Amino acid sequence: MEGTVKQIMAACRQALLDVPNVTSVSDDMANLTARALTGASWRSSGEEIDVRISPQGDSQCRIQCVSRCKSPKTIFDYGKNFENVETWQRRMSEELKSLAKPH
Repeated sequence: MEGTVKQIMAACRQALLDVPNVTSVSDDMANLTARALTGASWRSSGEEIDVRISPQGDSQCRIQCVSRCKSPKTIFDYGKNFENVETWQRRMSEELKSLAKPH
Protein backbone atom coordinates (compact mmCIF):
# COMPACT_ATOMS: atom_id res chain seq x y z
CA MET A 1 0.00 0.00 0.00
CA GLU A 2 1.14 3.51 -0.68
CA GLY A 3 1.64 6.20 1.96
CA THR A 4 3.98 7.08 4.78
CA VAL A 5 4.30 4.64 7.67
CA LYS A 6 2.57 7.20 9.90
CA GLN A 7 -0.37 7.53 7.49
CA ILE A 8 -0.69 3.78 7.10
CA MET A 9 -0.57 3.20 10.88
CA ALA A 10 -3.32 5.78 11.36
CA ALA A 11 -5.41 4.09 8.66
CA CYS A 12 -4.81 0.66 10.26
CA ARG A 13 -5.94 1.98 13.64
CA GLN A 14 -9.09 3.53 12.18
CA ALA A 15 -9.88 0.34 10.27
CA LEU A 16 -9.47 -1.74 13.44
CA LEU A 17 -11.88 0.55 15.27
CA ASP A 18 -14.51 -0.27 12.64
CA VAL A 19 -14.40 -4.03 13.27
CA PRO A 20 -17.61 -5.03 15.10
CA ASN A 21 -17.38 -5.62 18.85
CA VAL A 22 -13.86 -4.18 19.24
CA THR A 23 -13.15 -3.37 22.88
CA SER A 24 -9.63 -1.93 22.57
CA VAL A 25 -7.05 -0.91 19.98
CA SER A 26 -3.36 -0.29 20.62
CA ASP A 27 -0.50 0.52 18.31
CA ASP A 28 3.25 0.33 18.60
CA MET A 29 5.04 2.61 16.15
CA ALA A 30 8.45 1.33 17.26
CA ASN A 31 7.56 -2.18 16.06
CA LEU A 32 5.09 -1.08 13.36
CA THR A 33 2.27 -3.17 14.79
CA ALA A 34 -1.32 -2.59 15.87
CA ARG A 35 -3.62 -4.86 17.86
CA ALA A 36 -7.33 -4.94 18.54
CA LEU A 37 -9.30 -7.10 20.93
CA THR A 38 -12.96 -7.99 20.56
CA GLY A 39 -15.40 -8.95 23.26
CA ALA A 40 -17.22 -12.23 23.62
CA SER A 41 -20.41 -12.90 21.69
CA TRP A 42 -22.60 -15.88 20.91
CA ARG A 43 -20.34 -16.54 17.91
CA SER A 44 -16.99 -16.33 19.65
CA SER A 45 -15.21 -16.03 23.00
CA GLY A 46 -13.39 -13.01 21.53
CA GLU A 47 -10.61 -12.45 19.03
CA GLU A 48 -7.19 -10.84 18.76
CA ILE A 49 -6.53 -8.95 15.55
CA ASP A 50 -2.89 -8.18 14.78
CA VAL A 51 -1.64 -5.91 12.01
CA ARG A 52 2.02 -5.73 10.99
CA ILE A 53 3.43 -3.07 8.66
CA SER A 54 6.59 -3.82 6.65
CA PRO A 55 8.10 -0.85 4.77
CA GLN A 56 9.04 -1.79 1.20
CA GLY A 57 10.44 1.55 0.02
CA ASP A 58 9.95 5.28 0.40
CA SER A 59 6.17 5.26 0.24
CA GLN A 60 5.34 1.57 -0.08
CA CYS A 61 4.38 -0.80 2.73
CA ARG A 62 3.24 -4.39 2.96
CA ILE A 63 0.51 -4.93 5.54
CA GLN A 64 -0.51 -8.21 7.12
CA CYS A 65 -3.68 -8.62 9.18
CA VAL A 66 -4.36 -11.77 11.21
CA SER A 67 -7.40 -12.48 13.37
CA ARG A 68 -7.46 -15.40 15.79
CA CYS A 69 -9.52 -16.59 18.72
CA LYS A 70 -8.36 -15.41 22.16
CA SER A 71 -8.61 -18.91 23.57
CA PRO A 72 -6.40 -21.58 21.98
CA LYS A 73 -9.05 -24.14 22.99
CA THR A 74 -11.68 -22.65 20.68
CA ILE A 75 -12.68 -25.10 17.98
CA PHE A 76 -15.27 -23.07 16.01
CA ASP A 77 -15.43 -19.33 15.50
CA TYR A 78 -18.46 -19.29 13.17
CA GLY A 79 -16.54 -17.25 10.59
CA LYS A 80 -15.72 -14.35 12.94
CA ASN A 81 -11.99 -14.27 12.15
CA PHE A 82 -12.68 -14.17 8.43
CA GLU A 83 -15.32 -11.46 8.98
CA ASN A 84 -12.90 -9.40 11.10
CA VAL A 85 -10.20 -9.40 8.41
CA GLU A 86 -12.74 -8.68 5.64
CA THR A 87 -14.15 -5.70 7.60
CA TRP A 88 -10.64 -4.39 8.32
CA GLN A 89 -9.57 -4.80 4.68
CA ARG A 90 -12.67 -3.03 3.34
CA ARG A 91 -12.12 -0.08 5.71
CA MET A 92 -8.39 0.06 4.88
CA SER A 93 -9.24 0.35 1.20
CA GLU A 94 -11.50 3.33 1.97
CA GLU A 95 -8.86 4.96 4.19
CA LEU A 96 -6.12 4.56 1.59
CA LYS A 97 -8.29 5.92 -1.21
CA SER A 98 -8.68 9.09 0.83
CA LEU A 99 -4.87 9.29 1.20
CA ALA A 100 -4.43 9.09 -2.56
CA LYS A 101 -6.79 12.02 -3.25
CA PRO A 102 -5.08 15.38 -3.70
CA HIS A 103 -5.91 17.84 -0.92
